[in-house]
Amino acid sequence: MRLYEYGPRKHNKRRVIA
Repeated sequence: MRLYEYGPRKHNKRRVIA
């Protein structure tokens, strides 16, 4: 699972924080 700007989701249209 990866962390996104909006939160851990399947396919988020935001920046991906590794």
